[in-house]
Amino acid sequence: MNSVPREGGMAQKKQWMVFFDFDNTVTSSDILDNIISRFASGEEWQKYEDAWVEGKIGSRECLEKQLRELRVTREALSEYLESIMFDPFFGKLLKLLRSTGIQFMIVSDSFSFVIKEILRHNGIRGVKVYANELKFKKDEISPSFPLINPDCLRCAHCKRQHVLEHKDKTTVYVGDGQPSGHDGRVEAFTPASAPPDSTAPAIDCSLSGPTGVNGAETGWFIGPVTAHLTASDPDDAVDRIDWILSRGETELASGTTEGATLNLAVPTPGDGQYSLVSMATDSNGHSSEWNETGVQIDSAAPESQI
Repeated sequence: MNSVPREGGMAQKKQWMVFFDFDNTVTSSDILDNIISRFASGEEWQKYEDAWVEGKIGSRECLEKQLRELRVTREALSEYLESIMFDPFFGKLLKLLRSTGIQFMIVSDSFSFVIKEILRHNGIRGVKVYANELKFKKDEISPSFPLINPDCLRCAHCKRQHVLEHKDKTTVYVGDGQPSGHDGRVEAFTPASAPPDSTAPAIDCSLSGPTGVNGAETGWFIGPVTAHLTASDPDDAVDRIDWILSRGETELASGTTEGATLNLAVPTPGDGQYSLVSMATDSNGHSSEWNETGVQIDSAAPESQI
């Protein structure tokens, strides 16, 4: 897996950030609308949908009122989401972006629980998701909107702010709707003031484990390996560390850990050569480049013949 930008690659010439909408973009239909129509206790939700389409209410008010009509438990909703499939080319596109070192995230008016459950059911890991939140109480759902813009209470999620945080990069928005909830033009976004933090964190990885007689010189280990990941940011707190373990072109495992340090027992399935890539993200959403570390394990003792 070539997860670090190489000499002359596009990501090395200029940093890019790709923003994905979710419904009707990553998926082939509007999953949130499907959930609302499937689990609503009556037809009242359609009245709010029509008011939103006509511009009489914003997306936040629409979703608040529609989700009050739903009757579904957390378990039942998760089971329903098992059948949701992605666009068949989404996984290939993520693989391409990772191979060129281009960063990406999902930004959606939908809800983190819904998106992360669908990602999990489709076997896709290590994707940053920015969306609204759900709380379950038996079969009732309460939405919350932590990503609103206080100057605009119509939008359920101010996607515009994510774009502004990466205004120093070339940004690409992939979606079927308006990314901002305003004029829908990412390129027209002009911040009133610069973001308070424009510095991406740095991340370092070191390995430890049994090395045998010559392992320290050759880089080969003869037993389980621990990766020590440490991130730092001069301007802001480190929010999380993402990592992906691969062998060749096959992704084997991935994860996300909150905070600036992680001692990871590398989950290698056996002997061989592996690639561990890691990325740090600060509390303002700025991410480091993917850092690649080779992991080599040979636990088999040599055979002697007489």
